[in-house]
Amino acid sequence: LLLPLLGQFGSLWVSRFANNVARGDIVAQLALYARLSGWSESDFQQFMAPNELRQLTPIHLDDKRVPPSIGYWLGFHREILRGDAELASHRKKMTDAFARVDLNADACRFRLSRWLSKTAPPADLMVQETRETAHGHLYILAWGSLSKTSSHCPKGRK
Repeated sequence: LLLPLLGQFGSLWVSRFANNVARGDIVAQLALYARLSGWSESDFQQFMAPNELRQLTPIHLDDKRVPPSIGYWLGFHREILRGDAELASHRKKMTDAFARVDLNADACRFRLSRWLSKTAPPADLMVQETRETAHGHLYILAWGSLSKTSSHCPKGRK
């Protein structure tokens, strides 16, 4: 599942080791993806958990299961958390990132213009238009033509 970004047809699933993106932005984008997908905080924690990625187990992104540790791999790659204190700190940061998501403000900030999904969008997501496709519904978001720095983005929570 790819979430096109304005002009780039990119994804919210961006790897830190292959792109020049700040870790905080990657975590925020992955938390936004989780909220758009209807995941619980527990699902997001599983997605962002270290050391649960099985090297030879195929991952099917089109099923309903949350792929464990993929988010950690994208944002932290080969970094190892040492000890219970580091793991607890990581979990707290992921809880905070998930709680901070403001669907509309963050989607606009990351220039998310379209979202393709087999499920309905979150009720508070500002959808301008919906199109049916062979792969689900394409939701065109209300700020799809705005620039990344536009003041027309919805205001986030304080």
